[in-house]
Amino acid sequence: MSERILEFTEGLIAKEAAQAEAAARKAATMRQCDLPAFEGWDGKTCFDCEDPLPAPRVAAGRVRCVACQSKIERAEVRARQIAEFGRN
Repeated sequence: MSERILEFTEGLIAKEAAQAEAAARKAATMRQCDLPAFEGWDGKTCFDCEDPLPAPRVAAGRVRCVACQSKIERAEVRARQIAEFGRN
């Protein structure tokens, strides 16, 4: 009996994890793809350099290749550092 309860509980946990993962992917897609700045994006190439996006990035709703996204993130970090330096 306890094995059946354990199996049932594990099944529920797995189902909830899958639903949470799907919701996170959907939220990421909505955050990145529904922004007005990305209107006209074809969904298959990098928004910035137009190189083909790998399938996992497309599936995750990413609009940029790793190289372009890394450049943007480095620039954002640098901008925050400069802003923080100006406050001190």
